[in-house]
Amino acid sequence: MNKRLDTIRANERESHIEIYKKKKLYKTKSWLGKPVKTIEEYDISDNTYDFIMAVSALEHIDTQESFVKKLREIEKGVRKNGM
Repeated sequence: MNKRLDTIRANERESHIEIYKKKKLYKTKSWLGKPVKTIEEYDISDNTYDFIMAVSALEHIDTQESFVKKLREIEKGVRKNGM
């Protein structure tokens, strides 16, 4: 499974590199008008949310340590009986 996931990530990375080489980014009327934050840049306060959904976000975290840290932050951010 790790080899398959590594292959998927490598292919996605190459795809992004090609797009960034060919497209004008961060300019008015471009498909990407400004840099976007990554999930690691969002602070999740403890016991604040009823529901937290991280779609297409967690797989972009670079290290296992950062991944686990963010999962714990998400867990702490959900109120009692939340999801």
